[in-house]
Amino acid sequence: MARDTNETKIQIALNLDGGDFPPDTDSRLTSAKEEGHASQASKSQIISVNTGIGFLDHMLHALAKHAGWSLALNCKGDLHKKGSLEELLDLAGHLEVGKVRAWTRDLLDALNFLHNKSVVHQDIHTGNILLFREPTGEVVPKLADA
Repeated sequence: MARDTNETKIQIALNLDGGDFPPDTDSRLTSAKEEGHASQASKSQIISVNTGIGFLDHMLHALAKHAGWSLALNCKGDLHKKGSLEELLDLAGHLEVGKVRAWTRDLLDALNFLHNKSVVHQDIHTGNILLFREPTGEVVPKLADA
């Protein structure tokens, strides 16, 4: 499965019956043993999905039901196009109070989402707050390295 947005690039490669993963699949993801996996007629497949990240949770859950599938998941973010909050503060020195309030609300929403998924970030700092420009032109923060 591949998904490209302004926020994230996700690749999932399924390896059935020893088929090869696509050549651009991260080698760390393909080092799993090939024994004892499920079978099908084709050797491998790539599924492209154009939908929200929430679909990924459902997709992975469905794949987990089929024990033995080799699964490679590769997420690449391009949020850093505008840099990190740390880099911005190094350049600008400070932010307007209104921007700090708005971004703090956004980041607290992100933390709330993680906490509702039983994920604790444990490494929040300005270098892990990445900035990107929305199609409207507004620069928004995203929490990274959760």
